[in-house]
Amino acid sequence: QNNTTHQHKIMKNLIFIIIIFIFLNNIKSENIYTVTVERLNNEKPFISPENSEFSYNYNPGCILNETLLVRCQMNTSDSSSNPYSVSPSFLSLAGFSSTSNDEFTLLNNLTKKDVAFHPDIWYETFGTEDPRIVFRNSKNKLIMMYTAVQTLENGNVIARLSMAKADPNNLYNWQRFGSVFPDKNMTQFTKSGALLIRDYNPPHILIFGDSSEVPGLQYATTSSDDLTDFQIQPGLFLPVRNETFFDSKLVEAGPEPLMLSNGNYLFLYNSARICDECKSDKPGYNLQYNIGYAILNGSNPRDVIKRSSEPILSPQLSWETDPSLLTPNVVFVEGWYRSSNLKNDEFIMFYGASDNYV
Repeated sequence: QNNTTHQHKIMKNLIFIIIIFIFLNNIKSENIYTVTVERLNNEKPFISPENSEFSYNYNPGCILNETLLVRCQMNTSDSSSNPYSVSPSFLSLAGFSSTSNDEFTLLNNLTKKDVAFHPDIWYETFGTEDPRIVFRNSKNKLIMMYTAVQTLENGNVIARLSMAKADPNNLYNWQRFGSVFPDKNMTQFTKSGALLIRDYNPPHILIFGDSSEVPGLQYATTSSDDLTDFQIQPGLFLPVRNETFFDSKLVEAGPEPLMLSNGNYLFLYNSARICDECKSDKPGYNLQYNIGYAILNGSNPRDVIKRSSEPILSPQLSWETDPSLLTPNVVFVEGWYRSSNLKNDEFIMFYGASDNYV
């Protein structure tokens, strides 16, 4: 596996950070769910090189409805006309404010002083990527599932789903806990973990994967208080579907499932299909990434009640589809939270576009 292939696997999540509103209506008598999405921020990128000194800003995790942890990279080529020469990924804090009308403001431009998590150990030599963050109220701790990427001597790379924890009052001090799963032969490839904390009704559930090793999402469970000893369960949580669907090439975990007003969970997931009609300057790349959803049983979240037949968000805007971007035709979600408007099940979602923007 060369670095170009790795970019297809690991860097596909570079995204424009955009804010999205999700509405969910549940007709309880018929158990029918409808999920729709409305782009906010006047359909413009929320974070881009215009308000960040980093070349690429994407795939943000969300911290307590007020801060993003954004995946960032620099262009390392002598000429910026080569977008594929990039630094290892690091994670930067981006504070924001919002109004009751869902208008959002970035508090400060992103600079080097905002970097809160960066490659700092042997298994992160190629980067720290794609944070998915949950707040564990019972412990007053933030838990981050991220991808640690290591470069091997032969030039290949290995991705390991890893965990770190932090105090919500000290976002620059994350304690690493290493790989979530044992890596006996040092060739593990795992990533993209959506963690559902169930302190009062264990086990805790980790939905993970990007279809690299098996054709779909897997899940693991643990009842340990320190969130160790995750056991991978048999079967697939969400399999890749046939070519008539938008998720026919791969499925990949989104952010943690969030509870609906009826007690069930809404789970967002990322996906891709082969798209020969989509324009791309990236060598060997012909995918389109879309976002889908699943409704999970509130009593047993391993039970998928419904899965979307169509995507709820697809690349459409110029900064999502421009062929010259790092990875065009991508929308990708890793962070969201429940809106303050509780009259419906409404959520705010931050997504990345084409491995360039939020």
